This record gives sequence, C-alpha cells and structure tokens, in this order.
Amino acid sequence: MLEFGMATIYFDGEAVGYVQGGSVDFSFDKATLYDGNKKFPSDVRTHTGSISGSGSFAQLRAEAFYKILGGTLMDINETHRLTITSADAPPEIALQFEVTLDNKTFRITLPKVISGNLSLEFARDGYVIPDFNFEAFANSEDIVAYVDFVGATDPIS
Repeated sequence: MLEFGMATIYFDGEAVGYVQGGSVDFSFDKATLYDGNKKFPSDVRTHTGSISGSGSFAQLRAEAFYKILGGTLMDINETHRLTITSADAPPEIALQFEVTLDNKTFRITLPKVISGNLSLEFARDGYVIPDFNFEAFANSEDIVAYVDFVGATDPIS
C-alpha cells in the first residue's frame, strides 16, 4: 500500500475535485504448486491482479460528488440537486496521486477508475469529510496505471 498526500480527480480531462490521505493498493493473486508432501511450493504463478484504494475529499464540489456517485445534477433556484435513479451507475473517472519529497515527485495516474462506495459520516462533533474507495480498470489502450518518477535520476534512490 502506498500513502499519498494529495490526489486529483479528473473527469473528461478536467480536474473536478481533490483528495487527501489517499492510498493505492497493488494486489496480485497467485496459484502455488506443491510437489507431494513438501512444505514449500515448487512453482508460483500470478493469475490475476488489481489496483484499488481509497481517499477522503480535501475539497468537495457538487460536480465532484456527482462524478463519484453518478446520477443527474440539476440547479433548482440556488440548490444543486443530485438525482440518482435505479438505473444510474458511477461514471468512469481518472485519479492522479502525487507526493513530492526532496524535489523528487512520485506520481501514480490511474486513467480509468470507478468508485465502489462513498461514505458520509454525520457527527455532531466534527466535519463531514466524505470517504470513497475505487478500483482501477484498463482503458481503451489496455493501460491500468502510469507510475512516474519526476526529478530522480534513479527511481529507486
């Protein structure tokens, strides 16, 4: 799991919201082969992978809320109303997570993401900070993620 300072939510190439405290999980499922009564596997194969994560909104606009949940956004007088019908589904968005240390930037861009949930905790003693989770999928170019090391001559150092 990677922890980041900030992330940007993009919809159709436009930044529509900001996330704080985001995390990205790269997971792989594996199959192991054991020979006879041996205790350790003799072969391991990766057969599926996933990229998922979560975050909390740092800035919440009605448009960003809509991009996570889906539905139809309408302006009624001075009220922004999001109407969600039984046929609505969350749209695809893109997320870009970034952290900069010592003038070196580590960035993960997920070009096709769908949110699995959005939770709102209404408490009397704090602020309502929406949390959401997501899962990344391959885009039309079969790319699931871009990982950039900006300003580093050796990405490992």
